[in-house]
Amino acid sequence: MPKRLIDTELWNNEQIVEDFTSDDKYFWLYLLTNPHGSICGVMKYAPAIMGRDMGLHKDTIENLVYRFENNYKLIVVDKETKELLILNWYKWNWSTSEKLLQSVFNSKETIKSEYIKNLVQERIDMVSEKKQEDTVSIGYGYPTISNTNIIDISALSVYSKILEMYKRCGYEKKAKNHKTNTIKKLTTICNNKDKKKRLHPLLVLMAYGVYLAECRDSHKEIEFVKQSDTFLTSMVYDYAEQVEGFEERVVQKYGENWGKYRLVE
Repeated sequence: MPKRLIDTELWNNEQIVEDFTSDDKYFWLYLLTNPHGSICGVMKYAPAIMGRDMGLHKDTIENLVYRFENNYKLIVVDKETKELLILNWYKWNWSTSEKLLQSVFNSKETIKSEYIKNLVQERIDMVSEKKQEDTVSIGYGYPTISNTNIIDISALSVYSKILEMYKRCGYEKKAKNHKTNTIKKLTTICNNKDKKKRLHPLLVLMAYGVYLAECRDSHKEIEFVKQSDTFLTSMVYDYAEQVEGFEERVVQKYGENWGKYRLVE
């Protein structure tokens, strides 16, 4: 039986103290401690089973899930694959141990939802970055700093952020089924030998942000929104020119040598 760690600071969390109802607190503890979750923080989305475990009606569980996903932003649910991800699970249950990260990676491969799988990979990337290794990682596919001081950035991680942006704006299907092509075009643009045509992955993400915010704010119908791969033509360069604050953000994230990078698949 796996052990679940609960930080006592949970009860000092401002969101929990100020916003959570009694049912919210009970549900949150259930999510963090129930035996159905994986090392990735993913569990089967089954309101009837969850309700039975907690002694609550199925409708109550569905209301709690809606609140935790849309109001508190603590979970993500894919109702097609019936999977639920606790977004901050990695903060309490992972470490930088290579053995543990390998287990996480193996477990990630069993996830059915492509969207949730990408979110888990993104969290693997974040934990890996903390290691500040001097050599390339042993092969989990997350970004590291090599011994030549070149920053390796995961194309899959960049794609997962793109997919998340499309989902937040209500255009998820315009990115969800275009992973392969998007990653291929990302790699071409971000690793272009012609410096005039080469864009940093963070600048590409910010360009997507400008475009999708424009679509959302103008209430553009989904059929007129560009697919994630189609955007990576001349459009990405046009919107990259509209980005503000790139240099400040890229230095903050990657340091002064941010220009020494490569996008890896």
